[in-house]
Amino acid sequence: MKLPVEYAILPQMRYCAETNVNCRNRALLGLRGARDCLPTLAGLEPGFSVRALAFLLLSAVVLISGCAGRGGRVPPPFYGTPLIDMSRLDASCLKGRRIVLDPGHGGAFSGAIGWGGLEEDDVNLGVALYLWGLLRDAGAQVFLTRSSDRDFLLDPAGSLRDDLRERMETASAFEPELFISLHHNADMSRSRNKNQIETYFKMLDEGPSRDAASLIHDHLKENLAISEGQVVAGNYFVLRNAPCRAVLGEPSYLTNPWVEKKLELAQKQLLEAQAYFAGIVEYFSRGTPSVISVTPCDTVVCEARPALSASISTEGTGIDTVSVVCRLDNRTLPTVVNAEETLLAAAVDRPLASGTHELCFSFRNLNGNSSGETCCRFHVSLPASSLLVEICPGGLHEKGGLLLSAQALDANGNAVKDGTPVLFTSSDGSFSENSVGTSSGVASTVFFPLPSVSQARIDVICENVRDSMFVRPISAGTRVLRIVAADNGEALASARVSLEDSVVSRSTPQGLVAFEAGAGDSLLLEKSGYLPVSLSSLPSPSPFGADAVDTLDMAPVALGFVRNRRIAVDIGGATPKGGKATPHGGTRSRVFSRRYGAVRTSDVSPAEASAAKAPLRGPNAAVSAEIGKRLARMLVGAGAEVLVLDDTMPDAEKVKRAELFAAERYLRVEVGAKKSSLLHYPGSSGGNRLAQECSRWWSETLPIRSPAVREDAHYVLRHTSCSALVLRLASVPEKLCNELSARIAYTLYLATIQDFGLPESDLSRLHASCDELDRSEKASVLLDEFLSLPLSKDGTVSFFCAEGRHSLRIISDRKKGMLEFITLRKGERTKHELMLD
Repeated sequence: MKLPVEYAILPQMRYCAETNVNCRNRALLGLRGARDCLPTLAGLEPGFSVRALAFLLLSAVVLISGCAGRGGRVPPPFYGTPLIDMSRLDASCLKGRRIVLDPGHGGAFSGAIGWGGLEEDDVNLGVALYLWGLLRDAGAQVFLTRSSDRDFLLDPAGSLRDDLRERMETASAFEPELFISLHHNADMSRSRNKNQIETYFKMLDEGPSRDAASLIHDHLKENLAISEGQVVAGNYFVLRNAPCRAVLGEPSYLTNPWVEKKLELAQKQLLEAQAYFAGIVEYFSRGTPSVISVTPCDTVVCEARPALSASISTEGTGIDTVSVVCRLDNRTLPTVVNAEETLLAAAVDRPLASGTHELCFSFRNLNGNSSGETCCRFHVSLPASSLLVEICPGGLHEKGGLLLSAQALDANGNAVKDGTPVLFTSSDGSFSENSVGTSSGVASTVFFPLPSVSQARIDVICENVRDSMFVRPISAGTRVLRIVAADNGEALASARVSLEDSVVSRSTPQGLVAFEAGAGDSLLLEKSGYLPVSLSSLPSPSPFGADAVDTLDMAPVALGFVRNRRIAVDIGGATPKGGKATPHGGTRSRVFSRRYGAVRTSDVSPAEASAAKAPLRGPNAAVSAEIGKRLARMLVGAGAEVLVLDDTMPDAEKVKRAELFAAERYLRVEVGAKKSSLLHYPGSSGGNRLAQECSRWWSETLPIRSPAVREDAHYVLRHTSCSALVLRLASVPEKLCNELSARIAYTLYLATIQDFGLPESDLSRLHASCDELDRSEKASVLLDEFLSLPLSKDGTVSFFCAEGRHSLRIISDRKKGMLEFITLRKGERTKHELMLD
């Protein structure tokens, strides 16, 4: 393929001419060095002649050569002689393809800056403009997110996230088949020797995005003569929000002076664009197989073994039958391909339960390109076939109600779909609710018999299935309660009633619980996320024949600020020797840049390497695990949903799982660094806020100096979509391991609940102590039956709690102390002496 003369320099001239864009604001001359040498252009009209452009070309090459020719050292081989023969490329496969090119940064966000002042946004745009022309000439429909030095801020006070969001909305509106974001890197330690290629693919697309990234990477590596580099799973904002297969390229390091000097030359930008172009051509030339539709999809199925299929297109490239995958609810099913290679079919291996199911298909063509995984959900709704009615726990209280539970099952023994109505009727009394929707197949209500009834008949109906039973008053000690959240009145399922540390009953999905309490029994009601309640002094039962159930409120822990919030806890393990993480962790110091948009790192995930490195083990890893597990238990006790990521998996896999989990916060703990630090991603206001909150709580809860808050481009900080924090600790002395691990976890816990909105001013300080203990005896205090902190050497411990009635007990090597309750008011300081007996 022959290159027209206008590709040699100033590709923006052609872009402005062909797209009729006004170029008077700032004509890009490729890069900073070229801008210093060439005169400013007033603009070009569509009729600008090739002869005039050739004259400018000749002048520009002479001037640029003079600017770039300083220095006497022999440069490394990269960005040398082009190895791609453009005349041999058959680019016909690009005709009609819709491609978005995104030159990274721009305007207020300059990106990385080289030692000589070369700015990344200029280089990105120069390469993008050359690539735009190459793709256009091949017949592709190409959209540039920017064609000048501009950002996408609608408000001057906006953030980088605002810029990226607007940029991606514009790109998505084009409905592309391929999204390419063009960037250049910077070494975080400002090393002049570092240089490698990093090509990122959309993390949640292991198929087409990875295929495209791998081919582009190979051509960059070949054409730029840079041997080091990797293809890496990435979760940058532009990648995860791209509506199609997506790649982000970092072909070289501007902090390497030789690279910076090369990229001041427009011909080297062209060289890079040609490599991208060759990779894109090879990707599309292999065909883009696709799953057109999945059946069933977004519909209700009334059978337990529905037919599963997918309509596919191979674009004539054939199908690799070994590569075909069908997943139903995360389990793989055998799949067959029809003779015409247009349909995939699978059989259900066991009867499906009523409810929502996810079906996914994927395959590769004979050229190796993936269709990507196409998923769809459908709903199974099977009729009830049987009813099982139970009395909980043993009978009818002579002055109260009877808790009934009905379990509705289909013909296969699976629960009917949630919300299936169950009707309770009786001529011998009334119900707290006559019609109850099922949850996991169960519907429960309370029956109140008429005063004169010695035996009551109860009828239960679910769809076309009926059941009847007779009940008699047989247990005088049975109590029935409805358990609800104090703040919103929501019925609480699975609340536990315990006697002598043994669970005797649990609440139904409708929040109803029944238990037998003898004289003097002291029972405890518990549920994760709520303060425990003592049942030793219950209110008197409702009068005989009453048609209401006594209600018991449970107050949420931390006023409910972390209830149902989703948090990833990463047990990072040991920090590598020297404090700099290998690709397993990925971290360095702050990058040199004008604005936060420039931050990069050379570190990559070993998940994308040919062989992942083994996780770091040893004493430091054990301490990290202990802190992480304690933190997870605290957060679960406060009502959060927690995903624990251990140190056996690489960072890319951790970030991927956190994304699928939809984590709202990401907390990582590493132990073994030279200096302790609280790390957040530069420009992340959420990460910085979380780190600052942790630093403030540190001085309140720990006897050691608070770690410094620092910016860092650790892999997990760069690629998580939520606010993220990495706590990097120096080695912890073995004799203090237990105490410090608990207090460090508690510090992270307090910072997290505050970060979710609980004001520090709403917290009370509870100072607990126990004089009955021998000072040499190890003991801890258990707050609200989930939060445990060791007593210090002086026999005291401090907690920070929201207002409410809290439980406390001391646990020593000898025994567990009695359960005590204390009521705290907002913002007060309270001392409490604990007793062992």
